[in-house]
Amino acid sequence: MSVYSPALLELGGKAPMIVLEDADIDAAVAAAGFGAYMNQGQICMSTERLIVHEDIADEFVAKMTEKVKSLKVGDPREGKTPLGCVIDQAAAERIESVIRDATDKGAALAAGGGRTGTLVEATLLDRVTPSMRIAKRIESGICHINGPTVHDEAQMPFGGTKNSGYGRFGGMAGVAEFTELRWITIQDGTPHYPI
Repeated sequence: MSVYSPALLELGGKAPMIVLEDADIDAAVAAAGFGAYMNQGQICMSTERLIVHEDIADEFVAKMTEKVKSLKVGDPREGKTPLGCVIDQAAAERIESVIRDATDKGAALAAGGGRTGTLVEATLLDRVTPSMRIAKRIESGICHINGPTVHDEAQMPFGGTKNSGYGRFGGMAGVAEFTELRWITIQDGTPHYPI
């Protein structure tokens, strides 16, 4: 006898944040800092790419650089720094190689870039191009305006697309994922049967 157990797979995502020319730059930097570095950037909806209008790019990068430099990394068991370890050594090495690839191909390292074991500094790269591994095309599903990409509301359906998950949780979508539609009738009165 098999037992059916519904499952929802929520995997990693790639979330771009767009900053337009009329943005409140300080608010955008705060949202980007939270979205990109909270939990060492290991959130399924963390900000992976910042696309900033050229008219404000220099000012944004300067302020974002200061924000990133303020995010110190350290042993999470000590509780003295906002950032701790990434999940494992392989992830730390992958991050380091992506940073190196970008800087080798002309990206400017505005902040961070260092690594000690699984402790990876908050890093900000500027002047990223599509020729770099970090700049490959990102297709995203959920869109937030005037706020960070790390955002969830219990009543809204949330989940990945393509290789970033299966199914939806939240609101009625979550109910549909974890239940089966059943048909139940209640007979009222005595029906007339044709035979």
